[in-house]
Amino acid sequence: MCGFLLRWMFRSAVLVAVLAVGIHLYVGDGWQEANIPPLAGKTAVVTGANTGLGYETVRMMANAGSDVVMACRNLQKCEAARSSLQTTAKGTLQVMLLDLSEPNSIANFAQAVKEKVPKVDYLINNAAIMAVPEQTNSRGWELQFATNHLGQFALVQHLLPLLKASKTRIVNHASSAAHILWPVHPINLTDVMFQKGRPYDPAVAYCQTKRANLWFTYELNRRYLADGITSTSCHPGYSATELQQKADGLPGVRNFLVDYGNKYMAQSPAVGALPQVYAAVHAQPDDYIGPVYYMIGPPIKVGHSLRAFPFPADEPKGPQDLWELSAKLTGLGV
Repeated sequence: MCGFLLRWMFRSAVLVAVLAVGIHLYVGDGWQEANIPPLAGKTAVVTGANTGLGYETVRMMANAGSDVVMACRNLQKCEAARSSLQTTAKGTLQVMLLDLSEPNSIANFAQAVKEKVPKVDYLINNAAIMAVPEQTNSRGWELQFATNHLGQFALVQHLLPLLKASKTRIVNHASSAAHILWPVHPINLTDVMFQKGRPYDPAVAYCQTKRANLWFTYELNRRYLADGITSTSCHPGYSATELQQKADGLPGVRNFLVDYGNKYMAQSPAVGALPQVYAAVHAQPDDYIGPVYYMIGPPIKVGHSLRAFPFPADEPKGPQDLWELSAKLTGLGV
């Protein structure tokens, strides 16, 4: 028995090593930062810009010549990020305050953008929170839904005239979380805030926001493609960022990801940011961009934003119903 276990462990170790080497070699190939076209004369708005994927997205786009508005909740951290990025940036970097969970902050940010920026070529909705304990914003909205979906919805609506004039490309994050719990826990639009008897589950709350991001992308194209606004979705893969570190609603999962997953399984934020940069500068409307190996690797097109997963969104009115609910809650986009 001992000999069998030793052989099994050895073979498993060899397999893991071979897979790791193969993945490493492939990640070094394919679409990379060097493939980003010159972006001089372009302007990007990146939310959650001071850390992780947002930071790397700003770095890549600014180094390619784009001017970038860095939208962050913490101005001190954002200024520090700008200082470190400015040394290599070919474009200008502006720091602006934005808390996507709060409607007033979104309105103030949008007004500042319209006053200081003549156009927006790329709006990259990067900022998000994941699996936090049950909390609400100043309007009583569940915090993950408020931040990950309603905040993006409101931001687009406040900036809409500028986005139409600029023929903007909007990039929305999605995730494998968009389908993990979908068969059992689809978006419940009658109790999306977990306030009508449905027990709060931080994982379910997060997953429904990621599904909402896909539906939002689809509905943006349906409504505004004729105006020149195009929308794409992207999945960054499993990237080691602060997102996992702040998943306090699932402390056991958080601790595993921080202690083991991020160290030994995840890709770097620089690789994880590539799909959203690719989605901004290359993808077509409704494209879904993700890692070639599902959770890691360079970006590739993996399908339509609503048909990229094993459990596709089969409710034909889902995106429209979500839009109408979002418009009712925010008072925008009616």
